[in-house]
Amino acid sequence: MEQIWSKAKKRRWLWGISGTAFSAIGFIGLALFEQYNSVLSEFRADLKHFNETSSEYVKRESFQRFRDHFHESMKELHEAELTRMRLEQELKASDKAREELALELRQMREHLAFLDGRQSTTPKTAAADRKIEPHGN
Repeated sequence: MEQIWSKAKKRRWLWGISGTAFSAIGFIGLALFEQYNSVLSEFRADLKHFNETSSEYVKRESFQRFRDHFHESMKELHEAELTRMRLEQELKASDKAREELALELRQMREHLAFLDGRQSTTPKTAAADRKIEPHGN
């Protein structure tokens, strides 16, 4: 009977220890769950506060105005670029025309100088011929 009693005693003692251990594990699990739940609630509150404050910083209308202004600025920039390119082409064309006119002017000056030189030699010889001929006195 002592062996049966000791087996029953051992069983009771084992159930008592295991029950206590399970209770301790359950208590620790409950404490961890409560801590997790409180951290999660705090995080939700912080996130709600952040969303409220950040929504004040950027309103939908102000963002739309900014976007529209940005698109207008980009259009103006594109138009300015096209105007710059057109003006550069006009500048190149006017430079080419100026160079052609300068060449034509130089050629005309050379031709005029040639004609002046020819005219100046012709009257000198005629005047020299007149001096050589005696007058009918």
